[in-house]
Amino acid sequence: MSHPALDDNASFWDELSPKYDAFMARNGRVYAKFLDRLAPDLGRLDTVLDMATGTGALALHLAPRVAHIDAVDLAPGMIARARQKAAAANVTNVDFHVASAYRLPFADARFDAVLCTNALHVMQHPSRALAEIRRVCKPGSRLVAPTFCHGQTLGAQLMSRVLRLYGLRTYSRYTRATLCEDVERAGFTVVSCALLPGLFPLTYLVAESGGN
Repeated sequence: MSHPALDDNASFWDELSPKYDAFMARNGRVYAKFLDRLAPDLGRLDTVLDMATGTGALALHLAPRVAHIDAVDLAPGMIARARQKAAAANVTNVDFHVASAYRLPFADARFDAVLCTNALHVMQHPSRALAEIRRVCKPGSRLVAPTFCHGQTLGAQLMSRVLRLYGLRTYSRYTRATLCEDVERAGFTVVSCALLPGLFPLTYLVAESGGN
């Protein structure tokens, strides 16, 4: 587990775990749009990291196309539910880990691709997470980071502040431009950066890592 100063509101996410799937279903139309893109963008790969996996929905969705997936989340409750879902679906090629995005328990240059979905904006230190992602990426591998941009529109900014009253902290109110800047600052090359409309506009970002 991460240091308390770097916990990214861990207690909130752990307490949310029983309701997480219903919570995310409210954004079902946005998810459907990027799910159509996800498999083609990742391709058929040997090793994928799903960072901030939540209850494992995307890892389990990708499992038939990937030889092995490691999925991590800082909230034990999320990982417990993800393991239950994998067992119920008889999925055996996904390993779930409780781990901090700032200290991933994997060797350098391990993964062909990393998926980081709707997580960078709720991390206190996204630059540290991006540095860890780049460390575990093979040279030339792909990062797919769909991210809600709470700073993209006035409506999103207002809704973000309302949700904070209920415990959802957004540490970076990204726009499409500032998200791309953060990812490129971490040593990635942005390949595409499409804005998908929604209550919170979602930037569907695809980037490639350089040599480590």
